[in-house]
Amino acid sequence: YAQRLRERLNEPSVWKEVCNVIYSDTRVFNVPYLDDLTLESQTRSSPYTAQAVVQTNQSLTISTDRTAPFVIPQADYYQTRYGGFMQLAERQGDQLDAFIEAELWRSHATWSNFNEGQISGTEGTSITLSIANVDDVITQAKSILIAARGGQLLARNGGFCAWRPGQFAIVEQWAMANGFQFADEVLRNGIRFGFRAGGLFHYVSTQIPSGRAAIGVKKAIQLGVLKSTYGVPKFLTEDPGQIHGFGIVSQISMGVLTPTPWTSLVLDVAVVSA
Repeated sequence: YAQRLRERLNEPSVWKEVCNVIYSDTRVFNVPYLDDLTLESQTRSSPYTAQAVVQTNQSLTISTDRTAPFVIPQADYYQTRYGGFMQLAERQGDQLDAFIEAELWRSHATWSNFNEGQISGTEGTSITLSIANVDDVITQAKSILIAARGGQLLARNGGFCAWRPGQFAIVEQWAMANGFQFADEVLRNGIRFGFRAGGLFHYVSTQIPSGRAAIGVKKAIQLGVLKSTYGVPKFLTEDPGQIHGFGIVSQISMGVLTPTPWTSLVLDVAVVSA
């Protein structure tokens, strides 16, 4: 059971792709960053003016907890085949994984706003995503990320777009209509877990809130997971809850932080629900 649960949790997930994931038993992580220095003009044989290095610290706290407690009656235990328990392990893993992903997208209010104003100038209006404007959304978002001095991180870590299923369907249609060999591949096989187009990796997530999408630089978001409870179920054999049987309890503890200098490197995209 524990092995199947860990196998499920080790499968690819969107949050693992887009975040800098820290597995640790430490509750509070320091996330320091340096303020920018200013280049000075210099006159030869003249003294320069020293600048103090200013370091600011933020904290990532692993303290958001969820528990997946299952109780299996003793009679069901004897009448259920091995495969049934493996499905239970997978389902428990799915629930934990979905919670982490939902917590990631729930932090979207800390990111920079991106809406129709960046596409057509109609500030504050949600984008009506269509095959005709997917490329506009991608190119304008990349321009904003680069202007926010995220160009080096974008080149090093890569960038991402995370879409709700309806939005992702439009992106898939856009991909089918463009790119010759790439379009042929999409037409034959569809789009799997993620794909690269327009210089960004595109992912689909069922946990993104309605009316939102996300575009940003990978690894800008810091996500901490408590290592010693992640994929480590606890087995209760003494009739939990006065039910004749045994319990299987799994727990996840996590936290999310986008450090202040990097909030401009992740865009909270307002999209008409699709």
